[in-house]
Amino acid sequence: KREGLMSRNRFTAPEELEDELRARTAVLDVFNRTREDFADPAAYAAYADHVEDLIFRLVWERDREGVNAELEAERAQHSAEISMRASQHIVQANALEHRA
Repeated sequence: KREGLMSRNRFTAPEELEDELRARTAVLDVFNRTREDFADPAAYAAYADHVEDLIFRLVWERDREGVNAELEAERAQHSAEISMRASQHIVQANALEHRA
């Protein structure tokens, strides 16, 4: 059985898990496209790899300034789309919550 990206075994201290959660939230709040936003599976895979690279760089403090600059540039360039997708995610989460 393959473990998820945030396996407890990867972290040696609770702070490392908290750092990853903070980084993941910061990046995914901006880079919030889904598979459905891509016509080509390869393009989505490249996007997902880039997102994971940004998260890794934030967690392990590699070019934090560069990552933050990229987040700000993405936010500035695509703010309407980011907000729209965030709203869609909230609606979907609420719908799932009401089903349960």
